Amino acid sequence: MQKFFVLFFDYRPQLELLSNAQRGELLLALFDYAQYGKKPHLDQVTNMAFSFIAAQIDRDKQKYEEKCQKGRKNAQKRWSAECQPIPSHPNTKEKENTKDKTNTKEKEKKTDFDPPSPFEEQVFSLYHHICISFPPCMAITEGRRKAIQNLHRKGFGLEEFKQVFEAAQQSSFLKGENSRKWTAGFDWMIDETNIAKVLEGNYNDAYSQDKPSYNLEELAQFGMHIPEL
Repeated sequence: MQKFFVLFFDYRPQLELLSNAQRGELLLALFDYAQYGKKPHLDQVTNMAFSFIAAQIDRDKQKYEEKCQKGRKNAQKRWSAECQPIPSHPNTKEKENTKDKTNTKEKEKKTDFDPPSPFEEQVFSLYHHICISFPPCMAITEGRRKAIQNLHRKGFGLEEFKQVFEAAQQSSFLKGENSRKWTAGFDWMIDETNIAKVLEGNYNDAYSQDKPSYNLEELAQFGMHIPEL
């Protein structure tokens, strides 16, 4: 049985989003999960950080078990070879072993799942920490990961994502106060076109169509032609 689990430095930005009490609950929950497989009951933000780290614990545990199983199989093979006569065609045996190893590696490559990067996990964590008025993002899908990766390649960092999420959280329109009662979500916020509109202030309350920031009569007094004033 594995008697340890690993915490990476990449988790620090996520942990800094939590309070001291939340970090304490998270640490104890990780110990219980790694040792006993016990899943905790945490608040939404803490549970998001727990899910990322627990997934890494599961992957590490699986690799450890596979390594132990491989060691046991190798030991069994050595023991069997010592108890059996030397084969008459050793070269053929070596070719078969090489073929088996190649097939095993190919199968492992096909079943490997590329886990979310620390940057992607931090973007999801920022959304749940800031956009508390919006629907939670329940799954890190391949489409969402590709959208985040595309923005990251164009120089869009955590600070830019933070600005978008904060602007959305402060926008009454995006939170459903519009004629259609429509509410934005995570997928809408990571769309490149929508991001530009949010950062330009198109959805700020000060620029709402119901509350114009200009006065037509005042513009007319300055000599500007205002049709149908």
